[in-house]
Amino acid sequence: MLRITAALFLLSPAIASAQCLTAAALETGITVEYGSGDTSHIQRQPDGSILDAFTENSSYYKSVILFESLDGVLVTRWSKHEKDTWEIRSTARKSYDFTPESVSPYTVGMHSVGTTTWADNRYYSGDKTYTIMGYESAPLVIGECSYEALRVFTYELSLDDGEVYIREIKFLPELGIGLQLGNSYFGFSPATAEIVNLTAS
Repeated sequence: MLRITAALFLLSPAIASAQCLTAAALETGITVEYGSGDTSHIQRQPDGSILDAFTENSSYYKSVILFESLDGVLVTRWSKHEKDTWEIRSTARKSYDFTPESVSPYTVGMHSVGTTTWADNRYYSGDKTYTIMGYESAPLVIGECSYEALRVFTYELSLDDGEVYIREIKFLPELGIGLQLGNSYFGFSPATAEIVNLTAS
């Protein structure tokens, strides 16, 4: 009996670590749950891009925003939909005057400036100055799993419309994915974006 108990005790760390996610989980999908009740379903697409279906459960006007991006950091397209009808409420395509390889890998102290161009958006199309910066972050701890993390901020400035749009991303190098915490364009605040669960879909 003691041998069985000892064997289970020795195996338990391996069992716990087996539940921690790896980059391979992006092939089938990762579900992110936030303390606000919002959720994200993130999956790598055949072309290598990332699709993040972000569901605003905490909003009075519930919606689903589809973010297409590179590594969860450089957004290339988004579209906002009514949650139940999937009617499109707004959309935008974004291109950059630099390549993703020129700003990655994402590291503490990184600082890159370029231009992003918005198209198909009824209000804010055109060029914007784009800045991306990396900062230290505490690891993301979910249960028994600890993931190395980096804080990445992106800033988009348009002098024409006098607006600055800021995104805060928790980038997880082990998974190769950035999880959006704040987005001033949509009114998402990091104060209500605590990540409480991370599971394979």
